[in-house]
Amino acid sequence: MLQPIAIVNPYAFLLDFPARLMRTRRDHERFLDLIAVVCFLRQFQKERKQDESGRDYIECDLSDYEKAYAIMRSILPSTLSSFPRSALELYGELRTLARTRAGEQGVEATETELSQRDIRERTGSANTTLKRNLRLLIEYEYIIESGSQRRGSRRGYRLLRDEPLALVDISSIPTPEAVAERIHDAGIIL
Repeated sequence: MLQPIAIVNPYAFLLDFPARLMRTRRDHERFLDLIAVVCFLRQFQKERKQDESGRDYIECDLSDYEKAYAIMRSILPSTLSSFPRSALELYGELRTLARTRAGEQGVEATETELSQRDIRERTGSANTTLKRNLRLLIEYEYIIESGSQRRGSRRGYRLLRDEPLALVDISSIPTPEAVAERIHDAGIIL
């Protein structure tokens, strides 16, 4: 049903993207491509235009940006993180479990010790995956290992801090409202 057609994004030059990491600089192009894909999928809801050579094209509008922005906001933090998604999810589960236990024990979440068994039962993670993700969280100093490290001894894990992981700051990516204002200020008519 979809037909090949050129896509023009008249406001692409107005869009900011986090540039602190090399990966995010590359993802700027991917985000522009995502906006174009949304535009392409909505091609029958758009007015067809012609350039000076008579070639048909459609333009990205603010609705395309809103949809792409929503997709990007939901997936970008985890894709730009240096952690695998499974480690991110495990850390969230650890925080929830530690907070629950802390409430029952009347202590802070960082004072609650969790065993691998506790964590495995809570998450349903395979043992190898769980150990790999716990090591990663220890290396990045989000959790610490407590208890004896001797063979056969029970290992425990505690949160170093009860805070969300510091992921990529995507606040510099303009909201749809900010883009609408920029489009207006630039005099672009969509």
